[in-house]
Amino acid sequence: MTPREAVALLAIDPSTINLGWACCDLARADPKPDIYDVELWTSGVIHPQGLEIQHKWQDAYEQLAAKLRDHWPTHIVAEQPAFFGSARGRIAARQDHTIRLGQMLAGIVAWFRVPAANVTLLTPMEWKGNLRKDVTRARLEKAFGGDSAELSDDEVDAIGLAVFWLRDYLRRRNGTPLDERHLNQEAEFSRLLAEAREAVNGNDTNWWARISTILRRRQDISRGLARRVLRRDFKIRPRQIETISEPSHRSFI
Repeated sequence: MTPREAVALLAIDPSTINLGWACCDLARADPKPDIYDVELWTSGVIHPQGLEIQHKWQDAYEQLAAKLRDHWPTHIVAEQPAFFGSARGRIAARQDHTIRLGQMLAGIVAWFRVPAANVTLLTPMEWKGNLRKDVTRARLEKAFGGDSAELSDDEVDAIGLAVFWLRDYLRRRNGTPLDERHLNQEAEFSRLLAEAREAVNGNDTNWWARISTILRRRQDISRGLARRVLRRDFKIRPRQIETISEPSHRSFI
């Protein structure tokens, strides 16, 4: 990653009372960063002070600025306040709570003076769907390989929001992650093998010949992947796979 491409992401879970935030600084990472490396992260919860909303967002900015002095954000992703039709959501709307969250978020982002193109707003439905907070927490614990018991829900949501943005950013920058490409290739190869078996009406010799043809045409499918799919999805024994690989069948397995 060149300095020009360096990204320091600030994620904000807005609140006028307990504001969760997380920063992942990719400038400190390798060219192919592991976003689950805790050394790249800093996060926490701040408690904005002030009687009026404009005082709260200024105070929130000042608190964040002090914590991010060494990781100044180039990009910001924030949870966009959304109306929920539940009883709790209707009460929040009547009390202007949702509007105040939007004001809080706009004020903080404006103070950071990050270009508009580098600001992303995501509703809860867009980044986590209907997942409960405990499910979101459990998934992040598994991804980071750590315990989040000491983190509040607000901080966990900010980290989850940042992870969602980073995964999408790296996918667009580097292409689909290797593990995801492998899964897609396995599914595609399994589909092609099933279609080939159906086309030859169970004739194994003709099926094996079609497998060889598939592999000649699909150089992106590795021999290891092909063996794995044949064993797992079609219960082909190792000795049979070696038979498929004989030169007479011109297989690339």
